[in-house]
Amino acid sequence: MQKSLEAVFYECEHTGAFNTGPAEVLTILKRHYGESCEASSYVLQHFSGIQGYRFIREGKWSFIPIKKTPPKSSGPFPFASLLASKDLLVPPLLMPRHMDMICKAIKASNDNPSSLTVDFCLASIYTPYDMGRYYEALFNRINSFQPYMKHIDECIRSYLLGNVSVSVSGMILAAEGILRNIGEKIDGRFSGITSKDQFIHVLNKIEDCVTGAAYSECEVPGVMRERYYLVKFDERLALIDGFKNYFATRLYENTKDVMGEIDMNRHSVLHGLSMDFNKPINFYRLFIMLVFLAFISVVIGHSRASCFVSETDESKKKSECYDELAGIGSFLKAKYPV
Repeated sequence: MQKSLEAVFYECEHTGAFNTGPAEVLTILKRHYGESCEASSYVLQHFSGIQGYRFIREGKWSFIPIKKTPPKSSGPFPFASLLASKDLLVPPLLMPRHMDMICKAIKASNDNPSSLTVDFCLASIYTPYDMGRYYEALFNRINSFQPYMKHIDECIRSYLLGNVSVSVSGMILAAEGILRNIGEKIDGRFSGITSKDQFIHVLNKIEDCVTGAAYSECEVPGVMRERYYLVKFDERLALIDGFKNYFATRLYENTKDVMGEIDMNRHSVLHGLSMDFNKPINFYRLFIMLVFLAFISVVIGHSRASCFVSETDESKKKSECYDELAGIGSFLKAKYPV
C-alpha cells in the first residue's frame, strides 16, 4: 500500500523539502509513488489558489499544499462584520452591486441608529416582485420547504399588507422548521428537534457535508478539510459559519445572555418578552435566512433547484400577486395608519 497523503505531506514539511524547493519535493513524491506519478508543481483552485504539488496516487489525482496554513486572505466576505453589526447575514445569491448598496446603507445609518436607510435599501433589493420569484422559482422547488410553503406565503402577504409583527413571528417558525427538515434529511435522529444545541449540531453536520465535498477533482490531506482552513476562503463554508454565529449568539441565544442591543430574538418574540420586533428590517433578516436555507439545500444536494433564481410563468403570477398586495397595503397604511 502506498504512503498516505498525510505521511508524505509531513515528510516534506519536516525534512524542509517545501523550503528547499520543487526538485526536493518531486524527488520524495517519485520515490513513494513512482516515476509515472506525473508529479508537478500545481496551483489548486478552490475559491482561491492553493500552491502545492499534484501527482497520481493509487490511480487518482492527489494534491499536497506547501504549508498547512490556509492561503492568506481577508476572507470571502470582508464586509461580513459590517453586516453583522446590523444582525444581517451575508445574503446569498445577490449581485455585488446590491451587496455594495447594503454596506453603504449601513455606514450611512451609523450616525443615526433610528434611521430607516437599511430598511429602505433591503426593500429596494427584495421587492414584492422579487419575493414572488424567490418563492416560486427557488423555495417551492426544495423538499425541506414544502410543509411550510403556505405558511411562508401567508407571512409574505401579511408583511405586504402592513402586518409586520404577524409576519416576523410566523417567519421565525417557518425558518426553524425548514432547518429541522434539512437536519432530518442528513440524519434521521434530528427529527423533532427543538433545542438550540440540537440545531447547532445540524449546522455542524451541514459544515461536514460542505467540507467533505470540497476539492472534488483530487484527494487532499485531512488538514485541508478542517473547518479553520476552509472557512478562510470557501464562500459556502463562510456563509454557514456566519449563520451559525448569528443563530447561536443572537437569534437563538437565551434572551438574558444576548450581548448588546437586539430587537429580534426567538425566545423574546415567541414568549412575549419583547414586543418591539415589528420592524421591517426583521422581516428582511428572516427572508434572507430563508434564502440562505434554500442555498444550503442546493449546495448539499437536497434539491435540484438552481441557485440562479430565474423567472418562470408561475413565479410571474406570484410576483404580480405580491405587487398588487403591496399596493393595497400602501393604501391601507396611508388611510388607516396604525
